[in-house]
Amino acid sequence: MVIPPSYAATLLAAFENGGCITALVFLLHMLLRLTKDAREPPPVDIEVPFVSVLARIGWRGLSYWDKHAYVRSHLPMFTIRLPYFRIYVVNSTKLIPIVQRHVDTISFSPIMVEMSARFMAVSNKTSEIIRRDPMDDHGFVAGMSQTTHVDLSPGQSLDSLNEESVRTLLDALERSASAVVNMREWIDKEITMATTEAIYGPLNPFRDPAVISAWPDYENGLAPLLLNVLPAITARRPAKAREALVRAYQRYYAQGGHLQASPFIQHRYEFYFQCGVPLEDVARIEVGAAVGLISNTKPATFWFLYHICSDELLLNACRQELISNAVHTHEHTRALDMTRVKGSCPVLFSAFKETFRCHGVGIAIRQVVEDDVVDNTYLLKRGSYLLIPAQVQHRQRSIWGENVDEFDHTRFLPDESNRGHKRRRNPVAFRGFGGGATLCPGRHFAATEVLAFVALEILRFDIRPRSGRWVKPSAANIRPDTMFHRLDHDPTVTLIPRGGQHRVEGNVLGFRRADEGIRRGWQYCS
Repeated sequence: MVIPPSYAATLLAAFENGGCITALVFLLHMLLRLTKDAREPPPVDIEVPFVSVLARIGWRGLSYWDKHAYVRSHLPMFTIRLPYFRIYVVNSTKLIPIVQRHVDTISFSPIMVEMSARFMAVSNKTSEIIRRDPMDDHGFVAGMSQTTHVDLSPGQSLDSLNEESVRTLLDALERSASAVVNMREWIDKEITMATTEAIYGPLNPFRDPAVISAWPDYENGLAPLLLNVLPAITARRPAKAREALVRAYQRYYAQGGHLQASPFIQHRYEFYFQCGVPLEDVARIEVGAAVGLISNTKPATFWFLYHICSDELLLNACRQELISNAVHTHEHTRALDMTRVKGSCPVLFSAFKETFRCHGVGIAIRQVVEDDVVDNTYLLKRGSYLLIPAQVQHRQRSIWGENVDEFDHTRFLPDESNRGHKRRRNPVAFRGFGGGATLCPGRHFAATEVLAFVALEILRFDIRPRSGRWVKPSAANIRPDTMFHRLDHDPTVTLIPRGGQHRVEGNVLGFRRADEGIRRGWQYCS
């Protein structure tokens, strides 16, 4: 890098006048300018290059993405310059589909490779297996993704997962009558067990109290594990918890737990075995995968149930919809038809989507693997990272209206003035489950589980706050690794059985494919 004479003269003058800080800032500006290509997205937060942006992100946390000045200025894309790499942030809904189509040059695969070393701490042998052809359709990353999508896409495998999950939720309902619970803690427990029982089968590792005890330290320490900066100091507790979880998962596989588990786990194990992944590293990878299975479903369920129960008009509307459109009575048992919950309960489903819009704060991340030009305008340099923050899209007034900061359960209702068709909204702006190649593969399973839990709870119980009134929990202390708002305090509630309830008689109705003509559903007390 050659320093122009005019820059050198200014720098020397600053030093001669004793302005060391001024000289340093000038030097950083000079470095920024000389290393930037004019075709790159414009840089932001460069008052003190490389420093101002770190200070603002550290101070604002995730609110940096939707409350900072550059978002209000509607920059389609901008650059964050950090000492060793660049981050490109996409704001424009027009650019998001374009970026997502550049799968050969802007990819999640290299990040998955890096995560295997930092987050999962796999052995060198497995790290080499994962790194093998990361951008190839026949590589490890692509193969694992394909295996996951097959078993979590609509079909018999997903139906069996949903059935087992709801069976566990029904058992929990029987234990919850007249209970006083901390709402978040209660939901976390029931969703965790419903999910893991369905996934892992009768030898579910989460039946072990030691696993339940270790999980919060691990889950809450994802960021320091990923950063991997002085992990012995910054990530001591989550690393210790991770090792406890890995040992539990090793026992699970050694005892043949996967042989009695869902097809999802069986097929993943077969894939690892064919790739030559050692048993310990199978356990490490699956401990990491468990985060995606349960960590975001829990807060999503909390906020969905909170918004319904704290609004009496919404609660009554959802109950009436369910009873009128999705509940079938047979003798003394009522069955809840999930296909009709999704298709014939528009208020409930609108509130579900609005929950994801208001509280979904995920950031899709990819790496630029080759120099690329997006929309014939923006140069993206190899080795840089690209972010698509959901908060930016979920807070666009031009798309969602002036009440964008409010929870509006009618926002996703069909437009009656348009003969029942859905209101015209830019679908790219809703990123509750991500988008493109990184669209959440477990979205169908998670959506059914959340809808089922909330529908069953409001049909079976009146949920009332012990304080006498609902107060919206704060979610200010958001971790940078989270995909959903996590509340800062846990409200205490009472679960009061509604009149006329009695025990379920008979077995849970099975989920079946629609073309078999058998209604999907399960029994609940009525």
